[in-house]
Amino acid sequence: MTDEVEHAVSCFKDGFSCSQAVLSAYGEQFGMNREMTSKVSGAFGGWVILAKHVVR
Repeated sequence: MTDEVEHAVSCFKDGFSCSQAVLSAYGEQFGMNREMTSKVSGAFGGWVILAKHVVR
């Protein structure tokens, strides 16, 4: 596994949403710091959770 993948898996196991875990691992490659990746991906993760409840 690459370092980024290991980081993403670790974050997910620590309670991050999927999008937060992945973006936190790769965000620096796009010029984003940890705070920015959390804000951007947190909004997406929240929408996915809301959509699951609406679809059911």
